[in-house]
Amino acid sequence: MNILAVLTQTGMCPTHGEARRMVFQGAVKVDEELTKNPDLRLQDGIYEVSVGVRKNCILKICGGHLASFFPRKAGR
Repeated sequence: MNILAVLTQTGMCPTHGEARRMVFQGAVKVDEELTKNPDLRLQDGIYEVSVGVRKNCILKICGGHLASFFPRKAGR
C-alpha cells in the first residue's frame, strides 16, 4: 500500500497533495525512520506512522489494504 494512501485513509493528511508535501518536507516517519520517498510501498504488517510531532498511529496492512489503525496521542 502506498504511503500517500495510508496518510489520507487514516486522516493524518486530508489530501494526497498534502501527504506528498509532508513527505517531501521530511515530516513523515515509518517505524521511527524518516522517509522522503512518496512512492514508498508498505507490505503487509504492523507499522507505527507519524506525521510531525502530534499525529501518530499504529496501523495494520493486510492483503494490500488498510485493515485497522489506532490513533495515538502525542508524547506516547
